Amino acid sequence: MANPWLARQRKAELVELAQAVGLKDVDSKRKADLEIAIDEVLSDNAARYQSDPRFTDYFKSRARAGGSPVKRERESAAATGAAAGDVKPSRRKSTKPIEEPVAATESEESESPTDPSAAPSDTPSMALTRTPARAFALAARLTNSLPATPADVAQAVDRSTVAVRSQLSSLVGPASPVATSLTDAAHTTRAWLSTVHAVLSAAALFEAYHLRRELLPDVYAFTIPAISWLGTGDKPVHVPDVFALLTSGFWACTATWLLTSLIIPGVAGWFFNLSSATGTAPVRVPASAPAKRSRGRPSGASQKREGVDKNQEEEQEEEGGEGMSEGKQQKQEYAVDPLMFSVAKALITYVVYAQGVTFGGLLSPWAVTRVEAALYSGWRGVLVGTGVTALAAVWEAVSRK
Repeated sequence: MANPWLARQRKAELVELAQAVGLKDVDSKRKADLEIAIDEVLSDNAARYQSDPRFTDYFKSRARAGGSPVKRERESAAATGAAAGDVKPSRRKSTKPIEEPVAATESEESESPTDPSAAPSDTPSMALTRTPARAFALAARLTNSLPATPADVAQAVDRSTVAVRSQLSSLVGPASPVATSLTDAAHTTRAWLSTVHAVLSAAALFEAYHLRRELLPDVYAFTIPAISWLGTGDKPVHVPDVFALLTSGFWACTATWLLTSLIIPGVAGWFFNLSSATGTAPVRVPASAPAKRSRGRPSGASQKREGVDKNQEEEQEEEGGEGMSEGKQQKQEYAVDPLMFSVAKALITYVVYAQGVTFGGLLSPWAVTRVEAALYSGWRGVLVGTGVTALAAVWEAVSRK
């Protein structure tokens, strides 16, 4: 049977090995014949070809299969000499096995000069035993030098996306301070605008805006130059003419509007206050007033009822003014009744601006005409505003019932 190492070689490699050992006519032979011929030559001339690096793997394979042929020759020669009595066989001293791999490799190095066949086989194991860290470092450097895979890039993008999303959530998320402040401001603004007073104020501000354009007209102040990279042109800036405050016409028109839109309707709403007439206030009995007592001796049932009433009064006093505050919210009393304010404003507007009544010269006809021209749609627009505010006041009164 041929050597396993020779059986694994190709025919072209076997031809080269056959020529190296001195065989002839190797091209015409089959692969099996070449394996047998090379094996016979190397077995007969093992000492000659043992040191040839081309046949190192062959002798390793042969040593694993049945031991080195050189050792067998030495053992046979030693046995022959011992039988003849010429040479005394030397007994090798057995050594205790050492657990450390480094010490084992040193002992193998010390034995390698006497056994040339073992030197090539021990060198790779000694290198692997002594330099694992170098191998690991080399593998790490090779791994780090490789380009990033698509999976690594996707993971890096996902981590960056999660980080940016968490930062944005902390800044503008539902639980962020900015979102909380905006929510509180929105609820506060809604609570303030959800009243009749807010509707009255909006109507008055609408009238004041159009009146300001007439009494304090805009005049040219300066020009914002064009910005080429924004694509804008020259933009003139106009501001209200504050010098109009020094004229008598401004104050005459302002006083006329204040009287007809705020002062006279406010006084009428304070006197004709329907909310105070319908509001129920708790009746307090003075402490000095004597309590009414029934004639005769009170019965046991009446005494129990009085005790229960006292207990209820004490519980109400301990609870504080919570019940009173709820009652005030349900039946709110205005200092100026919004419904009567709207009605009085509609009447005074129609009388002054539509009929031209000046109340005996108290109002200037010129100021009345200028104010009526400055208001949106004139006195008709004011009447529409008073109708809206009156409707809001009626709706609030109905919803509180």
